[in-house]
Amino acid sequence: MLDLQSFKEFTPGPWSAFESDSARFTVERLGSNQFIKSRKIAIVNVDKGNAEANAHLIAAAPDLLALAIKQEAEIKRLKAALAVATDYFRDRADHADDTGSNDEMRAWSEISGILGGFRPHA
Repeated sequence: MLDLQSFKEFTPGPWSAFESDSARFTVERLGSNQFIKSRKIAIVNVDKGNAEANAHLIAAAPDLLALAIKQEAEIKRLKAALAVATDYFRDRADHADDTGSNDEMRAWSEISGILGGFRPHA
């Protein structure tokens, strides 16, 4: 898994890719106005027709990173909610053992099956 915090010092976007000559593509940070110049990020040499796709993938890096950070936060939020639900059903299933109710046991068994080896507090 990527450590997204290791990218916090990257050159902010937007980045753009363009064909700089017949042998390469250049990826640059676009200047935001006439006083802030563009900044070269990468040069991608032509390699059997995939240089343009590679250059555009590199240029998309700031947007992809922003999406990954957003998704990481959402995963953390969902894991926290799942931990609460798991604890609730685990407690209910434990109590069901004492009362003889099978609904909670079935619910906990189903959650455990869906989660597999997932441990929400790990």
